[in-house]
Amino acid sequence: MFFYRSVFLISLFFSFNFTLSQDLNQLNKKSHEDHVLIENKGQWPSPVLFKSKISFGNIWVQQHKILFHLQDFSRLFELHQKPEDSEETIFGKQTLVHLNFPSSNEVTRIEKHIRSEAYFNYFIGNDSSKWASDVHGYSEITMNEFYKGIDLKLISQHEGFKYEFHLKPKTDPNLIFFNYGGVKNVKVSRNGNLIIETELGKIVEQKPFSYQIINGKIKEVTNTFVIRDNQVSFKLGKYDLTKELIIDPILVFATYSGSVTDNFGMTATYGYDGTAFSAGTIYGNQYPTPDPLAWNVNSNITIPSTNVATTDAFISKYSADGSSMLWTTFIGGGDNTQGTETAHSLICDQSNNIYLYGVTSSLDFPVQGGFQTVHNGGSNLTVAFNGTNFGTAGTDIFVAKFSANGQSLLGSTYIGGSANDGVNYKVTSGSYNTVAAYDSLSMNYGDQFRGEIMLDQEGNCIVASCTRSNNFPVMNPFQSSNAGQLDGVIFKMSPNLNNLIWSSYFGGSNNDACYSVKVDSSSNIIFAGGTSSNNLPFTSAGLSPIYNGGKTDGFVVKINASG
Repeated sequence: MFFYRSVFLISLFFSFNFTLSQDLNQLNKKSHEDHVLIENKGQWPSPVLFKSKISFGNIWVQQHKILFHLQDFSRLFELHQKPEDSEETIFGKQTLVHLNFPSSNEVTRIEKHIRSEAYFNYFIGNDSSKWASDVHGYSEITMNEFYKGIDLKLISQHEGFKYEFHLKPKTDPNLIFFNYGGVKNVKVSRNGNLIIETELGKIVEQKPFSYQIINGKIKEVTNTFVIRDNQVSFKLGKYDLTKELIIDPILVFATYSGSVTDNFGMTATYGYDGTAFSAGTIYGNQYPTPDPLAWNVNSNITIPSTNVATTDAFISKYSADGSSMLWTTFIGGGDNTQGTETAHSLICDQSNNIYLYGVTSSLDFPVQGGFQTVHNGGSNLTVAFNGTNFGTAGTDIFVAKFSANGQSLLGSTYIGGSANDGVNYKVTSGSYNTVAAYDSLSMNYGDQFRGEIMLDQEGNCIVASCTRSNNFPVMNPFQSSNAGQLDGVIFKMSPNLNNLIWSSYFGGSNNDACYSVKVDSSSNIIFAGGTSSNNLPFTSAGLSPIYNGGKTDGFVVKINASG
C-alpha cells in the first residue's frame, strides 16, 4: 500500500431529497473543506494554525510540525454491503504521522493568499468561547522566517497539497532538517526517494526537486535526501548563492486501501431566497487527541490504532443555481473517542433561519438557551450497517436553530428520556446486544434515522420522531406513556427552542415510529409513520381502522394545533 500526496482527491457524498437546478453529481464535487487551508479562530486547540482536509483524513499545521491524521473508514463502507442480520461492530483504523521541524523558529508572521469565498462556522462542545464563525480558508499560506532566511510555503490546490522552502540569497540550506514521528521506519530508496512506513501503508517523498530562477528561466539544482541520527536533511549541488533557492519536496501518498469518502448527506431543504441546504454527518472532524498536555513540540502525540468513528453534524448552503457552496456550519460535541451526532431533517423559515433535527450521544452538545440542557442518557448503541457508533452514553434528540448566514446558533436543546431517543431500531441478542438490527420498521438503508421537523404559521417547530424512553418529556399529551418498546413521539417547541409547548407519545403495544409531519392552512398537524401494533389509538373512525397484517402498516394522524 502506498499513499500519493501529489493529488488529494476528496469526494463528498450527498443524498438530497429534492431536485436542484443542476446535476447533483456536479454539486457533490464541492466538498466542505477541500482545497483550502482553514485558519484557526479558536475552534481548535491553540497550537493549531491551519487545518486542511485530505482524502484520507486531515492535515494540522502547527508551529514546528505538520500532523497527518490518516483515517481508514473502509470498514464502514464494507458494512453497508452486509446482510440485514449482520452483527458486526464499527471501528475505523487510524494513525497520526508527525512531520517535525525541531529547529524551526516560532513563526510570528503568516501571509495568507487567495481566500475562499465560502466560509465555515463551528459550534463544537458546550464552551461557547471555543465556537467560531465566518472562518475562511486559503489556497496558500507562507510562514515567514520558518528558519532564519527561509520561508515555508504551504499550497492547497485542486490537484493536491504541497509545501516549499524558499531560501533567501546567501542562506544556509543546512538549517533545514526534519524527522518523522509516529511511523515504523524511514529510509532513502535506491532511486533517491524517502520512504516513510506507517501503520496504514507507505508515504513516499520523492527525490527533492530544487531550482532557481535565472534570467527568467528555471535552472534545476541537484538535491538528495540525507538521513543522519534519524534527522532528514538535503544535500545540494552547486548553485548561485546570490539568487533565491526553492526546494520543492513532492510528498506522495500512493495507492491507499482506505475509503476516501467520509461525509454522508442525510437531508435537504430549500431556502426562501431560492438557495438550497443540505445536512449530514462528517467523520474525523476533530483534532486527533483530547489530551491538552500532548502539546510538547519535542514529543509525538499518540492515538489508538483503531477508533469508534465518531461523527459531527453539518449544514451546507448552496447558491440558487447550485454552482457554489456559500457556507458550512458544523455542530456537535465529544471528541475522537466518544460523542456522535446524526442529522435527520432540515427546515427553513421565511427569514431563511435554518432548523436542524437530529440525534446526539455527546454529553457536551452545544445547548443555547434550550428547554433541556443536559443529556438524559440511554444505552450503548451501534448502528453498524450505517457506520454510526453512538457509544455508551445513548442517544437524545437535539433541535438546533441557526441564523440565515449560519454564523449564529440562535437556539438549541436536547430532548429525551433515560433510554435511547430518536433512533428507529431493534437490538440484536447475545454478545451483540448493543448493535442495532433491521426489523419491521427499519427495512431499508437509513430508516433508523427517519423523522421530520416542520414549522407552523407562528414559527413554532414540530418534530415527529420515536423513543424507547418511558420518561420522555410530555406536556399536555394525548397519550401520556410509552405503550410498547418503541413508540412514536410528536412535540411542538417555541421558535427559540426554550419552551416545550406540548408533547405526546403515539403508539400501541408493539413497535411504532413517526416519520413525517406537515401543518395545514388551519395549523392542524398531520403526522405519519409505521407500526407493528394492532391496537393504535384513535383508529376507530379512520379509513382503515384495524391492523391489516404483515410486518408493518402505515398510519396517518391529524390533530389540532394544541396537540
